Amino acid sequence: MTQSQRVYSQRILAFSVILCLSPAFVLCQTNPPPTKPDGSVVPDSQARDRGTKPHEVRSAGTEPGTPSTAHGNVASIVEGRQYCDPEMKRALVLSGGGLKGAFQAAAVYHLIVQRRCDFREFAGVSVGSLNAVILAQARRDENPEASLKNLTQQAEKLVKVWQDIRSRKQILKPRWPGWVWALAVRYGLLGVESMNTFDPLMKLIQANVDVDALVEKGRAVRVGSVSFWDGTYREVGPTATFPNNDRKYFLDYVYASALIPVLGKMPRIQQSEQESDPRQWLQYGDGGILNNTPIFNYFRKCPSEDGQLQSGGERTCLAWLRPGTPPPGDVQQLFVVVTAPFTKHVDTHPVPPKLLGRGSRQVTAGRKILLRTIDLMLETDFRDDLTLMLESNAALEWRKRIYDAATAGLGPEQRKEFDQKFAEINRSYPLHSYNESPKGGPSLPYDAVVVAPDKVYAEGFDLDPQNIALQLHYGCLKADLMMQEDFHMSSMKENCLARFPLPTSKSVPPKHH
Repeated sequence: MTQSQRVYSQRILAFSVILCLSPAFVLCQTNPPPTKPDGSVVPDSQARDRGTKPHEVRSAGTEPGTPSTAHGNVASIVEGRQYCDPEMKRALVLSGGGLKGAFQAAAVYHLIVQRRCDFREFAGVSVGSLNAVILAQARRDENPEASLKNLTQQAEKLVKVWQDIRSRKQILKPRWPGWVWALAVRYGLLGVESMNTFDPLMKLIQANVDVDALVEKGRAVRVGSVSFWDGTYREVGPTATFPNNDRKYFLDYVYASALIPVLGKMPRIQQSEQESDPRQWLQYGDGGILNNTPIFNYFRKCPSEDGQLQSGGERTCLAWLRPGTPPPGDVQQLFVVVTAPFTKHVDTHPVPPKLLGRGSRQVTAGRKILLRTIDLMLETDFRDDLTLMLESNAALEWRKRIYDAATAGLGPEQRKEFDQKFAEINRSYPLHSYNESPKGGPSLPYDAVVVAPDKVYAEGFDLDPQNIALQLHYGCLKADLMMQEDFHMSSMKENCLARFPLPTSKSVPPKHH
């Protein structure tokens, strides 16, 4: 968890104490609402503004078909409600994860094609950025059926992109033979910037992303990368302000988002027309260095009264966005797909046995130490992101319950007076969502769900057709399990098995019974 995230957590606790001692809490005691089931909300907003019960949160679990062990975050489901109501606005957030993007592709395929869930916007980091921009090219349409049809076509295309990858050489290639690197590591001759060239990845991006079509017809999308110059995390969209209004710069940010420093040479990206010297252009690398799952900014909506501006005229609360990139739109549902196991309150990630010395629990070879370091970064960094999402959503739910209880018995004039006082208190609250209540009051918690595998299906940068098929197979099954557990839908396991059969030429993990 970053320092800024810790500060946010501390501010939330402080606000909670203040609010409990405020007139809002007193009103909760003197004006109790009519008796109703625990966890319910105001009747006329119940169907739309569902919140999250901390004791009910969960996400996709272990092996498909078994009880969940992960604890994500989903709202209590209103009986009979459509899980992907076309009237609801939802966003898809895709984490980083090396070359494990095929898992995401099949999970997304299940949600869009087999479950008919449409998404209005996308956010991604690392491999998730590539998947996100391919999906976001789906043509916008106000007609729900046409919109879903367009997104279905892109989901099919995304699966094909991964199925067409036959080896990791279509993503990266070593700069030198292995024995040269062995000598370099042995004698400390690491004077070069990168071990591999990711030129094949850039060609893959260029072949599958039409920036002009994305801007003119596609859907909102943001990709996260990190400036090596000042260490800031920044999300960029295709509509951002680029030097000479050249939209092709957006592809550089997609490329940078997926590129781990040292493993590949970071792109130098010009920031303005005034920067004529390429030596002054900033290096950008994998957004997963700081935010492996670009989720927290969905809880940092600018308060309407925030008038502070940066030098470029942008609000300070939008400093995480490159100028010209719009913040998230109105969203009620968040679907998050990660590429490594997630269980709340579990922090362990054992070292792969193949990295250990013979008869030892230590990693001693320089190359293996580097691989383990990258492994830890890719497979564990997202946990803080998801945990913070769950806690932030729970805080918003708690605030909503306080507000509902305090206003339930108030008349129009009392309600107006209370809203004014509550607005003053709420102004200092550090969390705000993009899920606004149609009846006013504080912003609402999201319906938020997580799809996560039960194990890592691709170690490091291992990639071949069998491995991709394995990722696709379990990605679909895990998304299906999430829909069963979190939305109480019937199983579509057979649909997954038919579309993504288990590869027969490679050993697969045993199923748990």
